[in-house]
Amino acid sequence: MHNDYFWHDAYNDYPVVGITWKQAKAFCEWRTMKKNAFQKTKNKDLVPEFRLPTEAEWEYAALGLVGLRNYNVYRGRKKYPWEGQYTRSGDRKSQGDQLANFKQGDGDYGGIAGWSDDGADITAEVKSYPPNDHGLYDMAGNVAEWVADVYRPIVDDEFSDFNYFRGNVYTKDFIGKDGKVKIVTADSIVYDTLSNGKLIARNLPGEIYQVPIDENETYLRTNFSKSDQINFRDGDKKSSRYYQSFSDEEEEEGNGSNTMYNSPKHFVKADSTGIDRQYDKSSTRTSLINDK
Repeated sequence: MHNDYFWHDAYNDYPVVGITWKQAKAFCEWRTMKKNAFQKTKNKDLVPEFRLPTEAEWEYAALGLVGLRNYNVYRGRKKYPWEGQYTRSGDRKSQGDQLANFKQGDGDYGGIAGWSDDGADITAEVKSYPPNDHGLYDMAGNVAEWVADVYRPIVDDEFSDFNYFRGNVYTKDFIGKDGKVKIVTADSIVYDTLSNGKLIARNLPGEIYQVPIDENETYLRTNFSKSDQINFRDGDKKSSRYYQSFSDEEEEEGNGSNTMYNSPKHFVKADSTGIDRQYDKSSTRTSLINDK
């Protein structure tokens, strides 16, 4: 938006944008080194290592729930970092004013004149809006923020607005030997299991039974080569923390110990006798993120 955003003094108090996860992590290491060098000149103790917050730490800080705990009772009325359910202020002095820098619709970065205007068409100056109950500013709106875990290397490279593409599962109608389609019945419903153990039916009785496409449909295709593309560059070996982008050799998928997406593998079988749930009880899993 502005060619001088990174060097002009007018943007000194604006958030840094356009940096990768690795750059953010390297800045934390540089900050630690500089701070400790300063401490040594003052003969003071070294400071703890600066680092990116974990996702859980960031969410705790962003929600600012400390302001809702009256006598240890959570009232649960906070949708945003400030008290309330709305993006506009209910305070009499600033009633109707936007409380954060939000994109309010497709192509609408600043709202319209008056109360609907959040005062920023791109980023807003830090501390332009009230802090949350932890005293932290801009924990909603303005810019996205990197966290330490659940790292997706491509999340800032290829995206469409706020909806990141994670691939499709390409299927086709099941055609029997008699040339007729197969209809789903109550006994042939296929279930997927979410990470919390909830069952989601892929199809319902009366629908046409779907099967994955095969090599006849993918032969010589340039955009995909197999049916299941749901983890397109997001959870496969190219997204693991040990992947080397400069290596031409494709390593075999291991047991998941080296991957960032080593999520629990739950198994659910449903038939006419009931539902059999078998939960993964492994203590070596590294992530709650999976393809579902």
